[in-house]
Amino acid sequence: MSTGNLRNGEGALSRIIKKSSPRLHFVGISGSGMAPLAELALLSGISVSGSDIRESRGSARLLSLGVPIDFFHTDARVGGADAVIYSHAVPRDAPELRYARAHGIPTFSRAELLGALSLRSTFRIGISGSHGKSTTVAMTERIFSLAGLSPTVVSGAALCSGEALLFGKRDLFIFEACEYRDSFLATRPTAAVILNAELDHTDYFKSERQLERSFYEFARGARDMAIVNIDTPLSASVYSRLGGRATSLGRAAYADFRYTPGGNSDAAFALEYRGRPLGLFSLNTLGTHFIADAAAAAAVAYLHGVRVDTVREALASFSGIERRLELLCNIGGRSIFYDYAHHPTEIAAVISAVRQKYGKCTVIFKPHTYSRTASLWEGFVSSLRLADHAVLLDIYAAREGEIPGISSSLLAEAVGPRARHLPDPLAVEYTLQQTEGAVILMGAGEVDKIKNIFLKLGE
Repeated sequence: MSTGNLRNGEGALSRIIKKSSPRLHFVGISGSGMAPLAELALLSGISVSGSDIRESRGSARLLSLGVPIDFFHTDARVGGADAVIYSHAVPRDAPELRYARAHGIPTFSRAELLGALSLRSTFRIGISGSHGKSTTVAMTERIFSLAGLSPTVVSGAALCSGEALLFGKRDLFIFEACEYRDSFLATRPTAAVILNAELDHTDYFKSERQLERSFYEFARGARDMAIVNIDTPLSASVYSRLGGRATSLGRAAYADFRYTPGGNSDAAFALEYRGRPLGLFSLNTLGTHFIADAAAAAAVAYLHGVRVDTVREALASFSGIERRLELLCNIGGRSIFYDYAHHPTEIAAVISAVRQKYGKCTVIFKPHTYSRTASLWEGFVSSLRLADHAVLLDIYAAREGEIPGISSSLLAEAVGPRARHLPDPLAVEYTLQQTEGAVILMGAGEVDKIKNIFLKLGE
């Protein structure tokens, strides 16, 4: 099985997809990152099939396009495929991968296919960071689309259009560059953007030094430019290592692109480039934490020749994407928000944004993976204490097993008397009856069921 780094496997996969009538089989095709990539392959003239243990909106769309999908792990469609594409969520002993190994069918990670497909484009903008990738990809797409450049875009979350894929012209490719398991090293951007860097995915990244090295390698591999936000210590260190090969972005006076929050709303900022004022920009969103994302999108667009007025207009019309402080509904005068936050920094930013507008808030949080919860324990405790009430759901294990001494019950105890651990089915009723303020449903993994309960109650 491939390691996920394209430096050795890039040529092989590129040759496969250039064959006459190639066929790829996707294992885990329903995933938020896999489904849009499978659709991109299909629209690029590649025959696609897939399998997964669950259905999703992405797989439903693929089915409507005629893609054959089995909703269980089976090797029935692997035979005759030119390659098998897998996500890191798929176990190594899945029947599809076992069959491929036994029959000499090459296997490649999702990131390797993303890298190979992107190489068809002249300009490739890869947006990376521990936080804010999907939002910044959506902002960047909005700017370039308004400029009439018709980019092809692959995101890890739905864009403003409601889909995670935008199929445009071939010469401009914008993509979300995920750092997990060094996936982004399987891509070859012409422009690399680093929004921030904080330790996460601790089942893979064992130290900040390892994470810093990965982001450095990603930025160093960019053909034309690297834009690095220097507001976080690790990303600032990456910038320093890159020397004069990178453009800096941040609040510091010495940053090449300097942004200063302020204006008529909490999502407005002034931007200047090497001392030259570019003006005031604003977003139609809640929360100051989106400003850094918008400044990065503006910077990469400006360096690609997009007019400042176009950037300003595009950002002013940006009202956010799904699961990024998404307002779901209103119940009994209480606003209900939905957010993907699953890292302490993200949780703190979301709570601060909601409290600034609504005063009080209650968080319903489902921790994502035992390893992250264990490694960032103190961060979770301090960020959850910012809420007036915290309802902690059972940890979503995802690809992991339990870790003794790590549980949502113990995390609630550590947060204090305003926190409570509850099973998922009881969370909504308790929150609406026993807490106050705006409600934020947050976390990765299986929280959609709770979202749907809120939506039904809010009808």
